[in-house]
Parts: sequence; C-alpha cells; structure tokens
Amino acid sequence: MDAVGLMACTSRGGVLLGYFFGPKRTAIPTLSEVAQLCAEGAILIERFGHLDLEPGSWTVIGQLDSWDRTAWGTV
Repeated sequence: MDAVGLMACTSRGGVLLGYFFGPKRTAIPTLSEVAQLCAEGAILIERFGHLDLEPGSWTVIGQLDSWDRTAWGTV
C-alpha cells in the first residue's frame, strides 16, 4: 500500500474527486485513522473517472459516519 485516498465527491457523469494523503503506508489504516484526515492535509487533490477504480485495485475501508461534505470540495 502506498497512500490513502479519500473520495470526496462524485458527479453524474462518473467524475470523482479524490484527496490523497501521505506518508507511504505499509498497512491499511483503520476507518478511525482515516476519520482524522482533513482536506488541508492532502498532498494531492485530483479529479478522475470511475473507470480508474478498477475492481480490486483499491481497498475500500468504509464510509465515514461523521462525513461533513462542506469541509471538502466538489467536482
């Protein structure tokens, strides 16, 4: 595993907005560790297509119950 990505927003056309965080990790973080991340701490913010999420290429940790959409950008 290299970095943690957080998908913040999707559009109807299949465009996603992701925030990516370092440092490089050797293990998959827990959902509570990911809940501590904030937009300002991202090392990369990128738009990409849903087809880039090739089945099995990304590990989905889960959905954050405390998600505040206003704290993150939109596509």
